Amino acid sequence: MLMEWSIVFAEFTLVILLSVVTLTVQVVIFRKKSLMTIWKQCGVLSLVVGSITLLAIQNIILSSQWILILLGIITNVPENTFSIVFVAHLSVVLWQFHHCAKVGLFSQRVYFLLFPAKSVKTFNYLLLGVLCIVYVMGFVATAYSFLHYNIPNGKPVPEGCFSFNCMTAKDGNVRFWYSIFIVCITLAITILGSYMLYLLHKHKKRTYSVVEKKTNTFALYVFYVRFICVTVPFFADILLSKIANVDLGKHIGPFATYGSTVDYTVKVIVYYTLAARHKKISSYVKYYIYAGGDQRDNRSTTMQKLAAVSCHITQHRYATHRFLRHLRHLRQLLGVLMDFLDNYNGNMYLRSTTRHYRLSCAACRLNREQHDRDCGFL
Repeated sequence: MLMEWSIVFAEFTLVILLSVVTLTVQVVIFRKKSLMTIWKQCGVLSLVVGSITLLAIQNIILSSQWILILLGIITNVPENTFSIVFVAHLSVVLWQFHHCAKVGLFSQRVYFLLFPAKSVKTFNYLLLGVLCIVYVMGFVATAYSFLHYNIPNGKPVPEGCFSFNCMTAKDGNVRFWYSIFIVCITLAITILGSYMLYLLHKHKKRTYSVVEKKTNTFALYVFYVRFICVTVPFFADILLSKIANVDLGKHIGPFATYGSTVDYTVKVIVYYTLAARHKKISSYVKYYIYAGGDQRDNRSTTMQKLAAVSCHITQHRYATHRFLRHLRHLRQLLGVLMDFLDNYNGNMYLRSTTRHYRLSCAACRLNREQHDRDCGFL
C-alpha cells in the first residue's frame, strides 16, 4: 500500500520543525563557544558540528520544495527537472561532507585511545588530507552524474514518489556512484565506531581530560544515533529492493530525510547537554580568576591570573604528596623497630634494616628532587 500524500506532508513538516529546533540549539551553542574555539580544541569535531548547521538549512529548503510540489505550487513538468534535482543533489553533497567529518572524528578518537602520549599534529594533517581526497572524489562523481545524466524524461517525480531515490533523473549510473560512496562511508563509520567502543571499554579506567571525555562521549552518541537512524534503514532498503523488489520509500515516505534529521537533532542536543554539564566548573574558574579584579582586564593579565590559579592547585597537590611521603617514611621506621624487637640477633639486623631504610629515604629524596625539577620548583 502506497503512502498518502497527507502523511508525507506531515513528515516533511516535522522535518522542518526539527531542523528549526536544531538551528536554535546551534545558535545557543555558538554564542557560548564559537566554531573557531571548537576547532582549536578538536578540528574534526568542529567540522561535524558546523556541517550540521548547513544540513539543517538544506533540509528546510528540501522539505519546503517537496511540500510545494505536493500542493501543486511547483508543477511536476520536465522543465522543472533541473531545479528539483539540483536541491536534492546539494543535499547529497552536504551529507557526503558530514559523513567524511564523522569518519575523521572516529579515526581521531581511535588514535587517541591507541597512542595517548603521542603528538596528534601529524596524524591530523594526514587525516584531513585523506578525507579531502575522498570527499573530492565523491563530489566529482556526484557532480558529473548530475550534469551528464540529468536529462528530462517525462515528469521528474513519478506517481507515488516522495524522495530523490525514485525520481526519473536518478538513473542506474547516478544510483551506482551514490550507493558506492554511501556504502563505503557507512562501512568505515561502522568499523571505526565499533573499534572505538572496544577501546573505550578496554581503557575505561584511564583518566581523561574534560575535553577528551566530552569528545569521547559525544562520539559514542554519534555512532549509536547514526546506526539506528541512518545505517539500519539504509541497509534495510537495499535488502528489500534486491530480495523482495520493494521500494521502502513508497511505503513509509522519505525515511532517509526523516532519519537524518532525527540524527543531527539528537546529536546537537547531546552536544549542548555535554557542554552545559561543565558549566559550573567553568563558572567557578572564571570567578576565581576575576575575584578582586576588574572583569575588563586585558588578555595578558587574565592569563597571569589563570597561571596563578594553576600554581595554587599545584602547590596543594605538592603538599599532599609530601605528606604522603612522610607517612611512608614513618611506616618504614615502625617496621624497622618491630622487626628489631622480634629478632634475636637485634644488633646485626638493626644495621641491615637501618641501611635499607636509609637507602629507601635517599631514593625517595632523589625522586622528590626530580619531581621538583619537573614541576619548576627547583
